[in-house]
Amino acid sequence: MTIWAFFWETFADSPGTEPSPFLSCARIYAESAGILSAADLLVMPEPVVIRGEKGKPYFDSEVVGQNDQQPRWSDIHFSLSHSGDYSACAFYTKPVGLDLQVHRECRREAIARRFFHPAEYAWLEKTGFGAFFQVWAAKESYVKYTGSGIAGGLDTFSVVDENGLARDLPREDGSPGVSLWTPGERHSRSLSCDPVEPPPLWLPENYSFCLCAESIPDVRLVFYAEKP
Repeated sequence: MTIWAFFWETFADSPGTEPSPFLSCARIYAESAGILSAADLLVMPEPVVIRGEKGKPYFDSEVVGQNDQQPRWSDIHFSLSHSGDYSACAFYTKPVGLDLQVHRECRREAIARRFFHPAEYAWLEKTGFGAFFQVWAAKESYVKYTGSGIAGGLDTFSVVDENGLARDLPREDGSPGVSLWTPGERHSRSLSCDPVEPPPLWLPENYSFCLCAESIPDVRLVFYAEKP
């Protein structure tokens, strides 16, 4: 299966609400991935978003009007992120984490020293802290994937190895298999973009993003724009 990651401009989004294109993107993914048919989408109730104990969002599995034989919105996992003028959401058939970070002025060295794992700080120090926001996005995507949130401490795990940003991380129980994906040669997997020719502001250079899932065989990036 393919992880779909949607991106859209959010200048007009209202604070405190789910991003306006979110449900449209969920419908596109559900039908395109073969999880829900067009007929299903016509008769199914709108999905309801609930949050777990530590804030991880889910589609509610107990939606009025559905029975055990019907496909459910809760068969779809998602992860939301917003930073700067853009929002993003990843959809998958398994738990997934996504984080988007706009590059902004901050005390990178001080933040990394206080909040990051010692191995991450050492690598960033050696490389001039140029990948600071990529490490930040990777760490956030991991805690969104696990649902543990940042309260457990961002310094309790590392997203780098001896070669830089890692492709695979141990699970919370220490077993291998959790994967990271970010644009870059080392993390290249099967990738497609929609539209094929991205618009000029398709993921500007001053943004970093990262996906995290148990496995990431394929990734599809979609720039979503409402039709006029």
